Amino acid sequence: MQGGPSPYYENCGFQPENIYSTRQPEGANPCPPYFSTNALSVPSYDPRIATYQSIENRCFGSLIECGSSGACISPSQWCDGVSHCPNGEDEIRCVRLFGPNFMLEVYSPVSKSWYPVCQDGWNDDYGKTACKDMGYSVDTYYYSQGVATEVGFKSYMKLNTSAGNIDLYKKLYSRRFSDPYSWRVYAGILNQNEMLLRNGYRVQQIISHPDYDADSKDNDVALMKLETPLSFTDTVRPVCLPNPGMMFQPNQQCWISGWGAEYQGGTTSNNLNYVMVPLIEHSRCNSIYIYNGMILPTMICAGYLGGGIDSCQGDSGGPLVTNKSSVWWLVGDTSWGTGCASPNRPGVYGNMTVFTDWIYKNMQVKYWGVF
Repeated sequence: MQGGPSPYYENCGFQPENIYSTRQPEGANPCPPYFSTNALSVPSYDPRIATYQSIENRCFGSLIECGSSGACISPSQWCDGVSHCPNGEDEIRCVRLFGPNFMLEVYSPVSKSWYPVCQDGWNDDYGKTACKDMGYSVDTYYYSQGVATEVGFKSYMKLNTSAGNIDLYKKLYSRRFSDPYSWRVYAGILNQNEMLLRNGYRVQQIISHPDYDADSKDNDVALMKLETPLSFTDTVRPVCLPNPGMMFQPNQQCWISGWGAEYQGGTTSNNLNYVMVPLIEHSRCNSIYIYNGMILPTMICAGYLGGGIDSCQGDSGGPLVTNKSSVWWLVGDTSWGTGCASPNRPGVYGNMTVFTDWIYKNMQVKYWGVF
């Protein structure tokens, strides 16, 4: 919960480094077959194509122009997991063909992993776009077909066919580790090593928000249904969901907690940390000097504009709570931020007041967790 500048983190929770399971869970069949392009060869990735450049390249030598900003960066900085361009153009159109079956994969700069693309809703027009972004000319496009995956992927990209006539990459969204059997919920612990001594609560179902946008982090919330209810104790207590229309004022004192890194690029902490952060008025957080219009109605900012105290990698999905009239309220869930504890880059959280109706509609049984 601290740190210096670097790329943003997102709500990925506590996930294993390896996204591939050793075997396919029984009954699991997330979305095979995956899309594949039967091209004649696999090229080395070369980002120096028209997709990333303005009509007049103002960069010298082999440097590549970011786009509207006019910034120039090295080819090695494209698709490396770090946003070097002011608007992130170097990380948003990263595709490749993988393995002997030429499986199409899209790169996630946040998790620094490649994910296969589900074939559902795919057509040749999308295939031509993807091939063009890999450096092929459209004239060399062959055809595409679905291929069976050889390993049980825990996450993959799926096409939102109802998204309308927008950019291909904005149509893709991540099915983020949605296999409930790979999750356990632990309640009432203060140290991560306590998980080694407990079995945890099994998860029966995960419901991700259907309008989640991986690029903007819009609607960054999901629900977990437990197989058995939590047992409330002195250290395991509920927190109230805010009622629709409930407003929290700027500078309202809130608390964040988590086992995340204590500085940018650090490792997760064994001990649970917590700190007080004030809410920041929406228009102020959206000002040109802070997040410049990136804060959507589904988001809320909290922290110190001078830096020094913040959530960080590994805190994602954790709570932002406040105590009002002797009641603890869930104001938000840790979502993203630019760096950790950097000046004018406060933490951004899912705005729980916006999600209350959606949560209630999906609460067909009593026992849920919000992350």
